[in-house]
Amino acid sequence: MRKGFWKRLAIKLTPHRLLPRLGVFERTISAIARLHHYRLTPPTARRKNILKYGKPFIELFPVVKISTRGADFRIEPTETMGESPIGIGIFHNAHYGSGEPLAQVKIGFEKHSVIVEAIQGTKPNANKFVMSNQELMHAFKKATGMTWPRFLIAQVEKHAAAMGFKRVKIIKPEKNPYYEWHLAPRDGKTYPQSPDVQRRMKALYYGVARNMHYRAEGNYLVKELGEKHGN
Repeated sequence: MRKGFWKRLAIKLTPHRLLPRLGVFERTISAIARLHHYRLTPPTARRKNILKYGKPFIELFPVVKISTRGADFRIEPTETMGESPIGIGIFHNAHYGSGEPLAQVKIGFEKHSVIVEAIQGTKPNANKFVMSNQELMHAFKKATGMTWPRFLIAQVEKHAAAMGFKRVKIIKPEKNPYYEWHLAPRDGKTYPQSPDVQRRMKALYYGVARNMHYRAEGNYLVKELGEKHGN
């Protein structure tokens, strides 16, 4: 887990009544984060549920290290925004200091469930390093034998089972707030989401769920941990 993780997360989760105890900069960052992202965050990924049900899961999540020719990766908890302030991310060794993962699943919690609130990659060439993100993720797949979404969710499933959770639930893409609209950083305004993004979201979420034996249940795609499935 990266140094200062809980301090940074605490700022995002601080209730309004406690903000005066923070410094000016921290109050500003917290207020901005709330303004743009709090209304996108479901109850399962807000302060109460994270601290009540998710803290041991996050603190005890085992860092996974994967080495392959030309690339070294780490899989560990990370701070995020939007659908959840926390996630499990894939970091490349050259990216690690920046705190920006190559890809991540954002998570929330219920008493007996870990919720995958979002499955999120990065732009194909969003870094300044020798290998593009697309090339790095190809190297990751070659090293693990799995696509990155399946690998991350498999890690969530494994740790959730070890921590005593009964199920993992992936939100249906149509229920993700970014399915309908997106926030433009250039002006802070919201705009309708493009049909192309919606198609990609549906293909990603439902494809992963089908391949990993999840079933539809209400707003979620659900897997009971401990169930046996054929290949």
